[in-house]
Amino acid sequence: MNTRITNGFLPQILERWSGQYGGNAVGAALMIVACLTNAAMMASVKELSQTYPIWQVLLMRSVGQSTLLLPIIVSSRGEVFKSERISLQILRVVLSFISLMAAFYTVANIPLAEASAISFLRIIFVVALAGVLFGDRVG
Repeated sequence: MNTRITNGFLPQILERWSGQYGGNAVGAALMIVACLTNAAMMASVKELSQTYPIWQVLLMRSVGQSTLLLPIIVSSRGEVFKSERISLQILRVVLSFISLMAAFYTVANIPLAEASAISFLRIIFVVALAGVLFGDRVG
């Protein structure tokens, strides 16, 4: 692994905070930030979908995400794109695109509260399908 990615500015701050406040507190704070940003994204999707097609909203979200990740990509000199199983990476990208497009479509076309409730069902489906598709023992 490229040490520039793991020894960057943000990991150093998180490590320092983890030492000061404990790893669980930092993890909880990061989860709260993730929930807030996800809620802001869904509210933005709901609002923007009234004016723009879903694919444009998804495109702009992807451009924004790529812009945020650009410093990591540049500092790693492309190492983040190397994979031993490129076909699985391509499958992951395609499935992620379909999943995000479906989520954005759902948020745009039904009330936000119902879309959130449906998204909470995701874990139930993951657990159920893990047993069926992969033979995992649930329980």
